[in-house]
Amino acid sequence: MFYSIRGFDVLEKYLGDSSISEIMVIGASRIFVEQNGKIRRIEEHFSEEGDVYRLIEQIVAPTNRMVNEACPIVDSRLPDGSRVHIVLPPVSLEGPVITIRKFLKGGMTIEKLLAFEEFPEKLTGILSALVKSRYNILISGATNSGKSSFKCTCRIYREEGKSNYDRGFSRTPAFSCRESCSTRNEECKHGGRE
Repeated sequence: MFYSIRGFDVLEKYLGDSSISEIMVIGASRIFVEQNGKIRRIEEHFSEEGDVYRLIEQIVAPTNRMVNEACPIVDSRLPDGSRVHIVLPPVSLEGPVITIRKFLKGGMTIEKLLAFEEFPEKLTGILSALVKSRYNILISGATNSGKSSFKCTCRIYREEGKSNYDRGFSRTPAFSCRESCSTRNEECKHGGRE
């Protein structure tokens, strides 16, 4: 009962599970999670569609964003930095839809990318040199392919070459990382601006 009023209702335990990287809600009755790279439907569901709308209001209220029939799509973040995308009717044909993309605790590091065999070890030196030398690096890819994770690993190299790199990096408006800023031109939790 407490989580339905003050927390994230049936999603609470999945938000706390570090093995779950994404939560998808479609209406009140269908909830899916991505756990260890596999998507599965969970048994739990919301009691009614009104509960989903209450959760949506709870998510967007702290960010001063509004979502309704006139503006049925919104992107937001949870306090832990997780990305949230919300779509309401009439754009969504199946009721309110919420997707929550969580991030690894402690952020992504080059060591984690190497351990997951997501980045070739022989390129780490080249990447370090490019970032420290202030080269522009184009990062592209499909949804959930690791673009943000890769950008966050570049932050490590940025901090190693801070005296040479910081000025240029702060002028890059689209760079974001969970530990720094969350969206373009939005005030950062740590006092800076993108």
